[in-house]
Amino acid sequence: MTAVFEARRREASVKETGRIAFVGGGNMAEALVRGLVTSGMKAEHISVSDPAATRRRIMARRYGVRCYRDNLKAIEGAAVVVLAVKPQTMGAVLPEIGPALESPVVVVSIAAGVRLKQLESALPEVARVVRVMPNTPCLIGRGASVICPGSRARRTDVRRVERLLATVGKTFVVSDERLMDPVTGLSGSGPAYVYLFAEALIRGAKRAGLPESLARELCYWTLAGASAMLIETGRDPADLRRAVSSPGGTTVAGLAVLAARDFTSAVAEAVVAATKRSRELARGG
Repeated sequence: MTAVFEARRREASVKETGRIAFVGGGNMAEALVRGLVTSGMKAEHISVSDPAATRRRIMARRYGVRCYRDNLKAIEGAAVVVLAVKPQTMGAVLPEIGPALESPVVVVSIAAGVRLKQLESALPEVARVVRVMPNTPCLIGRGASVICPGSRARRTDVRRVERLLATVGKTFVVSDERLMDPVTGLSGSGPAYVYLFAEALIRGAKRAGLPESLARELCYWTLAGASAMLIETGRDPADLRRAVSSPGGTTVAGLAVLAARDFTSAVAEAVVAATKRSRELARGG
């Protein structure tokens, strides 16, 4: 396996990040907790709140972290509070935890479409807000997360959040929050586009005569290898495509079908549509 698909996790410690509390114990929160614990942070320095007793039991059993039903108990004494709740739940969570934040704390929101202004206006001055758009490959430590700091966040706060997210993949930082919508359209929704492409490759391989099990394995390894080529060589995708497209060859025959169906335009339009929807959701649409 190429180096890019090895877990690129750096050791996390309470000294680097401070005690961390998660409000919400869903899949993304679990991915971050798993990343922190496996990269060396002691479970006793991590707390999680969730209304579902099943989720609390799972998190406590799997990772040894402290779990609560009460959000305020979970965030008590935390240096970093991660808001890992659904956007529609944020309106109830912010006024609940706001009064309890009495000393400087980094508040990280991973809720899609919830703007920094909305978060900062609902929280006290001591809350230094950072917005993050992760994606689902974070669940296996290979995610792409984009950080956007709020007006009160300091450079040290951003570095602290970077260390947190480095346990589940690659991190990027943008200063213009308007970029978070196209980020959502690309990396946030992008895994679904890749999965759809994988479905199509497998269906075509089966139609061409391959057994389904072999078609699946070849498809997954082909996508993984192609992604590694892009990352590790740093070459433009078009250059790599041309390098495997011999005139009159099999690849050219396949690409001609995709070109005839305007494949690239359809994918580009999907990113734009998802970006537009992200903006609509932020406006309450």
